[in-house]
Amino acid sequence: MNHSNDETTCFVCPAVKLIKQLALEINQIKKQVNLLTQNQSKILTSDQLLKEFKISEGTARNWRNSGLAFMKKDRKVYFYREDVERFLSKHLRKGF
Repeated sequence: MNHSNDETTCFVCPAVKLIKQLALEINQIKKQVNLLTQNQSKILTSDQLLKEFKISEGTARNWRNSGLAFMKKDRKVYFYREDVERFLSKHLRKGF
C-alpha cells in the first residue's frame, strides 16, 4: 500500500509543479497586458486627436509642423497625449 502511494505522489508532483509554473506565467502576462492597456490610453491616433480636440486634418498637420511630436508606423501617425497637452499649453493663447 505504501508503494502505490509513492507512485501517486510521483505522478502528482510534476503536475503540481507545472500548474504553479503556469500560474506564474499567467500573472506575468496579466501584468504585461495591464501595462499595454495603460500605455494605449496615453497614445492617440490621428483620428482620436481630431475628434477629441475638434480640429481638422490641416490643423493637426500645422501642429506637427509647429513642433508637436508624433510617431509614424505603417503610414499611421500617433501622438503621446502628454506631448499634445504640453504643446497646447505652450502654443494656445489664453482667453481674455
